[in-house]
Amino acid sequence: MARLGNGPGTAELPEIEDEREVMVSKDAGLALMAGVVLVLLASLFLPGNTLVSPVDQTDFPEAVAALGDSAILAQWMTYISLIALLLMSFGILGLYPIASRQERLGGRLL
Repeated sequence: MARLGNGPGTAELPEIEDEREVMVSKDAGLALMAGVVLVLLASLFLPGNTLVSPVDQTDFPEAVAALGDSAILAQWMTYISLIALLLMSFGILGLYPIASRQERLGGRLL
């Protein structure tokens, strides 16, 4: 076990024995970050939102009309959002085993 610091409240980190474990956690972290970025971009370019035909979202008929006017773009942004949600799910499920190995309360709650 590797030690973090020298004081009485130091934490012990588990040794990583397998290179594959490091790559899985790195891939999961990158997938989580990419998913968040893709969801933000998709929501910005969704018709009726910020960049493409911005309308007041509380005016439902106007928002539906904006989506209908750019139906293909709306479909692609929805598709990108679904891919991003799958990436975030992969990231969370990939990082879960690392968090559950933690000692003390954080690991027990997971």
